Amino acid sequence: RRAVQERARIAAEGRRGSLLCLATHDQTIAMWDVASDRRLFEKRVPGIEGLEAFDDGCFVRVRSDDSESTVRRYDRRGESRVVGEKASSMTLAEDLLYIASGDRLVLIDADGTRREREELRIDPGVTALGVIDEEYVVAGYRDGNLELLPLDSNVERPSFTFEDVPSSPVVRIIEGPEGTLIA
Repeated sequence: RRAVQERARIAAEGRRGSLLCLATHDQTIAMWDVASDRRLFEKRVPGIEGLEAFDDGCFVRVRSDDSESTVRRYDRRGESRVVGEKASSMTLAEDLLYIASGDRLVLIDADGTRREREELRIDPGVTALGVIDEEYVVAGYRDGNLELLPLDSNVERPSFTFEDVPSSPVVRIIEGPEGTLIA
């Protein structure tokens, strides 16, 4: 708890509450076993933009020198591997990580395995993602627009418009009450 209060810029907890991942102001990530209150590892990772946690690891979105972002999966030993490239946003819902990667939405399992058959086409420029009831993804764009995308390819994409919406980037999409999202 003290580590979160004193150092964390971003914190994410696994669904069962057994793992806590932190990104600090000094560009370090740390992983903690919650039950034993023991730090599993700490590593300097420059360019941290986002963090999501499963119970057996965390996913970190990092911007590199060439301004492209990658998503790396870190396990409890601190070992990592790239699971997504050209990542403009990511979000976690249930047991899947959703990554906006160029013009595709990529789904990643907790172990870092890509679900190839479940890629969806999206427009470039996604700045935030949200998931509704594991049926739809909401993509927020840098121009302020929102798009509702069905995860089932047999469902037609709904079309709607928002009037008088400011043209600023959607920064975050969070879950609201009863299957709603707040952007």
